Amino acid sequence: MDQRLYTTITLLDRFVLAEDYHQKYRLRRVPGVLEELQRIYPALHDFVDSTAAMRINAALGGHLGRRDLEREIEDFGLSPTAQRELRQAV
Repeated sequence: MDQRLYTTITLLDRFVLAEDYHQKYRLRRVPGVLEELQRIYPALHDFVDSTAAMRINAALGGHLGRRDLEREIEDFGLSPTAQRELRQAV
């Protein structure tokens, strides 16, 4: 019995962002850090496109090493309190 699987690969013609509440999912679970970033980036598209928010979300999801986080944390624009909260959450 032939059980081959065939997949068609096509070019992407558009991209649709997930709903707002899915954006930066892990980051949304750390309220102090989230609030500070939303003050820095009040428009949703700026928040979603923010490199700082992306890196923080990656760290919270286990995709950014502790050493890399420590090297970058000063560049995120967070207060010492939010930095502490982020370190505890990671």
